[in-house]
This record gives sequence, structure tokens and C-alpha cells, in this order.
Amino acid sequence: MVSHTALRLLALVLGQERDGWIALGRRPALARALRAVAPPGTMVVVLDVAPETRRRRIAARIQSGTVDPFDHYMLADPERAERIEGCLVELATHYLNATVIGNDDLDDAALEGELARALGAVPFLPG
Repeated sequence: MVSHTALRLLALVLGQERDGWIALGRRPALARALRAVAPPGTMVVVLDVAPETRRRRIAARIQSGTVDPFDHYMLADPERAERIEGCLVELATHYLNATVIGNDDLDDAALEGELARALGAVPFLPG
């Protein structure tokens, strides 16, 4: 399993630069390490959300008291937030051959169905 936290941190760093994930090309050792984390046969799925969805979800976490410092950071600069999100998706697809699932309005059952389709598996949550 590839750590979402590690990819999120890398996307955070690269998202600070205007050229985003392309900046990884200036860090060949890091690019090699990222390619090495997904051995043959590994299936990676990345969830992508629209900027408005991200803002709406962060607002809901603020209201529920579950907001974290990263949420505040993403909310403070929407352009930077989109670069970071874009970096996460591009890193996963370019280096880990990830399948992208748009997760703007999927409930748990729909998300489970999309994951099952992406993984070529039978749904695993009781329906």
C-alpha cells in the first residue's frame, strides 16, 4: 500500500511551484524513488475532486470541528490548493499508473462501486 500521507506531502511541496509535478524532473532521485514504491502488479486509485467540492467539504469539517491545519492551508489559497490537488493526481497517474475516480458527489455505495470497477473486483461493502 502506498502511503497517502507521503504522496500528499510530496504534492504539497511540488504544488508550491508554478510548474507543479513537472518540477519533479529536477529531482531525479526523488522521481526514481517514487517509481519504486509501486512494484509490478500494484493497483493505485486516486480520488480527484473539483475545487468547489474541496471548499464545500472543508467548510463542512470546519462546522463539525474536524478541520485540520492542512484544510486551513488549502482554503487560504484556492489556486495553490488546485496545484497541490493536481500534483497529487498527476504524481499518482504518471509515476504509479493510477486510475482516477472523480469523487465530487459519490456517496459511500457509489464510491465503493467505482473502486470495485477500478480494481476489477466484487464490491466489498454490504449494500
